[in-house]
Amino acid sequence: MALIFLALFWKSKIIFLFAVLSSLELLFILLFSPQFATTFRDLGVLGASMALCFVLWNRIDSSPSIGEVRKE
Repeated sequence: MALIFLALFWKSKIIFLFAVLSSLELLFILLFSPQFATTFRDLGVLGASMALCFVLWNRIDSSPSIGEVRKE
């Protein structure tokens, strides 16, 4: 999944899907892992993954659909 985040030529929807999947994976690790060292390290990675989700959500939401002309 990390290689997909580095690829700038992928569509935003594909990267958004993998960002959501990685956020859910890290959230499950935080909820079900009893080791504090592991969970403390994953808090920052979860925050970065969620920030990527929010950035891509705004980009997908503001992009025009196929055939739609952007009004500026």
